[in-house]
Amino acid sequence: MTLTIEQVRDTRFHLARRNGYDPADVDTFVDKVETTLVQLAEENATLQQQVSALKSGAEVGGDGELQRLLAAADALAVLTRPGGPRTPGREGYGITATEAMLAGVPVIVAGQGPIARRLQTPDGPAGVVLDAADPGECARALAELDDADLRADMGARGRAAAAQAPDDAAVARAFAEVVRHAALVRSRR
Repeated sequence: MTLTIEQVRDTRFHLARRNGYDPADVDTFVDKVETTLVQLAEENATLQQQVSALKSGAEVGGDGELQRLLAAADALAVLTRPGGPRTPGREGYGITATEAMLAGVPVIVAGQGPIARRLQTPDGPAGVVLDAADPGECARALAELDDADLRADMGARGRAAAAQAPDDAAVARAFAEVVRHAALVRSRR
């Protein structure tokens, strides 16, 4: 059963008398609860607006809020530790890195894998590849990227490289083809 603030206020004297509290204390408590609920409702509405704005720009290469937020960053560090405690055994595709590259943001990545390979472009690096997710190495990479011209060059190379990546429709077609092929192979057994 959900009670409104008015219902709670109406019952405050009953609660106070029954439990030995001063009705004024209960009223103060109800006021605090009401204030907190109003603040939480306002915060929830703001968060929902932000989520909606981010979702509208969440497509890779989209021109929404996500791309504007990424473009405001100096760098993106992807410091997963494949094979570490509670981590995957290997690095996956790295959609976040691709989104940063599309926004012209240099990427810092720990270890080898798909992201590290994408950072190596024919025109030079689009980011910094660390040997491991070591805080000292990351700090050195961030210090290196303090150079605005270097960031701009890496960002431009990353944008060009990421623009060559398949879009969502191409990935969906390729996936559908893999599924069709697997079904065909299985049906021949």
